[in-house]
Parts: sequence; structure tokens; C-alpha cells
Amino acid sequence: MKKIVYISLFVFVSSCFHQQIYSCSAPRQTDIFIEIKNNKFFFRYSGAKKSEELKVLINNKMEILAEKHYKYIDSKWIYSLNKIEKKLNITQLNKGRLKSTWNFKCTKI
Repeated sequence: MKKIVYISLFVFVSSCFHQQIYSCSAPRQTDIFIEIKNNKFFFRYSGAKKSEELKVLINNKMEILAEKHYKYIDSKWIYSLNKIEKKLNITQLNKGRLKSTWNFKCTKI
């Protein structure tokens, strides 16, 4: 009986700390490291020491969407990670208009 309680407790604790780590890169661009933990999207460029944290907007089994908004310059960055195809698409919008997009190929670590 005690073993069942310990196993269920272990499963509960491990599910609370469930995380996924992806390493994304593209030719002639910088590498990005993404960590998804507790419905938060952490990303860090390869040269940066500090990782930025974004709240996950849409989290289903295929795609994770996070958004970063700069209020004063009216700029928005949208990070879309497709887990099945293992692709990261970054879209930059300025004043509602598409400015640039970047595509990264990811591998799960």
C-alpha cells in the first residue's frame, strides 16, 4: 500500500516540473534555446546570458504560441513553435504590419 502512495506522489511531483527543451537554429542566423515549463515560454539567444520569459497563449499538442509586445514603439513579436514539425517561426509586426519573419529548425533535447 505504501508503494502505491509513493508512486502516485512521485508521478504528481514529476508532472508539476514537466519541461521541454528545444534547440533551434537556422543557417546564417543565431541559435535560440527554448524551454517550456509550467505554461511559460523561456527563450534565450545563444550569446545572451539571461533568458526571457513569456506567457504561453495557445498551448495544444501541435503548437505553442507566445507573444511579446513593446508598448511604446507599437511592435509585437510572435513566437510560434510547432512541436510535430519541430519548427519555430518568429514574426515581427510594426504598427500592425508585417515587418519580418524568421524560420528555425528545432531539435528536442
